[in-house]
Amino acid sequence: GTGTLSLLPSYFSTNFTNGFSNITVGSATAGNLSVGTNALTYNDPLTLKTAGNIVFSSGASLTGTAGQNASLVLWSDADASGDGRTYLRGSVSTNDGHIWAGGGSGSATWNGLTVGDGYAASNQGGGTDYYAGVQLNGATLSSGAGNIWLKGESTKLNSVDLGVLMWYTSKIETTSGAIQVDARTATGSAESDQYGMYIYTSEIKSTTGTIDINSSVRSTGGTTNGAGLWLSGSAKITGGSGNVTLTGTGGAASNANGIYEYSSGNTISTTSGAISLTGNAGVGSTASGIDFSSNINVTSTSGNITLTGTGYGSGVGIKTASGGTINPGSGALSLISDKVTLGGTLSGTGSLTVKPLNSGTTVGLGGATGTLQLTAANFSTQLTDGFSSITVGSANTGKITTGSVTAKDHLILQ
Repeated sequence: GTGTLSLLPSYFSTNFTNGFSNITVGSATAGNLSVGTNALTYNDPLTLKTAGNIVFSSGASLTGTAGQNASLVLWSDADASGDGRTYLRGSVSTNDGHIWAGGGSGSATWNGLTVGDGYAASNQGGGTDYYAGVQLNGATLSSGAGNIWLKGESTKLNSVDLGVLMWYTSKIETTSGAIQVDARTATGSAESDQYGMYIYTSEIKSTTGTIDINSSVRSTGGTTNGAGLWLSGSAKITGGSGNVTLTGTGGAASNANGIYEYSSGNTISTTSGAISLTGNAGVGSTASGIDFSSNINVTSTSGNITLTGTGYGSGVGIKTASGGTINPGSGALSLISDKVTLGGTLSGTGSLTVKPLNSGTTVGLGGATGTLQLTAANFSTQLTDGFSSITVGSANTGKITTGSVTAKDHLILQ
């Protein structure tokens, strides 16, 4: 890329002889760091470090040599000023090396690498590019057996702000490496929409590794929308035998959903790994913990699927829409919330459990009185025949009152 100090790709492949414990380009006081379009191959662990932004040009290619310890550290906002983002385009492949992207003026050790103790941070606000602390714009991050950890935050409150953004067919993938994303927005009263992490027309995928996303909006008021984790436009989170754990926490907004899904084609899936979705609504009149507003498919061949949701105001803990499917195959399916609104279908051959989140919460079936409501239509339409059993309630549930319902599978009330 352009800059006062320019390092050619040949330096990394030829002049920097293989064997260094680490190669660091930049420092905690360096200006913006750019990666150009010329393909760059490196042999030893590489750290790109700056007080400002790390920006990959469109078509950039950064590749760690196979068989080497070619981990990659992308350390922006190294002075912890709250203004230093990592913007990724093109492709990054470490061939089993780890990938870390974040910020912070202090240091920590992660998988034997020296990394920052904080977040890559964007203070540039929205616009057509929707600036985020860590942003993938048509980018691919691939680490094979290496782990990936992204830490991004926004520090601005007067525009559309995001902690981590994946869009335009971006992809994060590993074979056996674990994938972790920590995303958050700024604290304070916001003047526009806030999202912890937004995944649009993009995919996070691991064959046997775990996928763990923790995304939150920390605004204290002033905005209309504030979803912790937002999936849209055929977003895909694809696991295999590793567990998939997604946690979203909304901020203070009328639509402060914890986990929010919108538009068709979105999927969350595994083969045998468990899927755990936890949505915590923020402070908002219609905020739901988990809001599946369109036909998302959450499926596994044999892994357990658990949805846990906490709503606020008129919002519910778990909301699913017509056309969507939740199916753990032979695994167990659990819905844990004090209020649910069910559309689409729940299916599988394992057990189904629907129970309140809080002790003492009452349950009403078929229109009977109760805080947690399961309608007659839920039993006839949403709960597809085939479960080994359907359990409503738990040892800590309050009174269960029943109206007229017809259960297709063995029903247990407790």
